[in-house]
Amino acid sequence: MRRMALDNLKLIQLDLEKLSVEIGRLQNEIEKLPDHIDSNKQEKEHLEAIGDIKRFEAYETEKQ
Repeated sequence: MRRMALDNLKLIQLDLEKLSVEIGRLQNEIEKLPDHIDSNKQEKEHLEAIGDIKRFEAYETEKQ
């Protein structure tokens, strides 16, 4: 009975170690989110600017 309890404790310890590693990985991902958000915002603004340029060019072409 005692042997089984020790084995269960070892399994629990291994699970806790795995969870600790996973938590660390998730924390790293969370820390990167602001960078991804900024990058996506810049990409969106860039694409909107390209769209504005194309609309202006189309307008200028129609005007002529």
